[in-house]
Amino acid sequence: GLVETGSGRQIPVFLTSVEVADLLKVTARTVENWRLEGRGPRYIRLAREGVGRVVYNLRDVEEWVARHAVG
Repeated sequence: GLVETGSGRQIPVFLTSVEVADLLKVTARTVENWRLEGRGPRYIRLAREGVGRVVYNLRDVEEWVARHAVG
């Protein structure tokens, strides 16, 4: 969930809905539906006046997948 910069600082990796969908082998629409239904990974809305881009912290996606693992 973190990447190291050239200066040695670790910063979080953020993914778009499409990137999360690619990672999980589902459609972007599925990821959007999960978000709207409150069933998907935690997300961050980078909003200005209520309209904005949604991104996902890779660590949150990884934790969400781990919680849904069976077995």
